[in-house]
Amino acid sequence: MPDPVLPEAVNGTTTLPWDLTTLNTSSFIFGNLIPVTLGNIFSGAVLVGAVYWYLYVKSDDKNYENVKRLKEASYRYSLFIIKTVKAIVIGIKNMVIKKLKG
Repeated sequence: MPDPVLPEAVNGTTTLPWDLTTLNTSSFIFGNLIPVTLGNIFSGAVLVGAVYWYLYVKSDDKNYENVKRLKEASYRYSLFIIKTVKAIVIGIKNMVIKKLKG
């Protein structure tokens, strides 16, 4: 069943039960987007690193070919993360510049 408060609030016939005074671009970027992105990057790096370690390094035979493949995969993954963060920062910068100009 749809929430009857939302259409009434959109029409201006009632007030929302939520405080929307802090809902703006700045609070979204600094209060949500950046912390969530950093948390995802950190968690992804730790989890992927743990899986690589478990699959390639934690063997009893100490196959050094696996370690070499792990280093190569970790290097490629690190480059991917750096490029992704760079793209996010450039996107945020462009959005802020556009907001300030317009």
